[in-house]
Amino acid sequence: MKNLEHKHIIAVLRSKAFNFSIDHFDNEDINHKMNHKQWNKITDREFDEIHDGIYDFFIESAPVVYERVGRGDFGSFPIRISGVRGAYFSWAPEFGYEGPFDTKAEAIQKSYYYYG
Repeated sequence: MKNLEHKHIIAVLRSKAFNFSIDHFDNEDINHKMNHKQWNKITDREFDEIHDGIYDFFIESAPVVYERVGRGDFGSFPIRISGVRGAYFSWAPEFGYEGPFDTKAEAIQKSYYYYG
């Protein structure tokens, strides 16, 4: 999966699915901006600093919003779309993650391309 863009990070932070306290970054300015929902004040450098932590949390914790079954040479396999409004990804065992996508519809459509 590609890196999350700023708009995807903000979508994750705004989501009620991710109601977590953000105070574990080394940069106090980032902690303050994030805890006070001042996402528009986060600089490009600060986004780069928080990207990996948000990315990992998003991949591990995003709710599944759509599921279907794919068919391959070795049988059927699950395909799942996970995410929150404004940031989605698709995944399937042995194929990995694809995305991020801006909409659930886009993620579903692309899942047919990636996984069949």
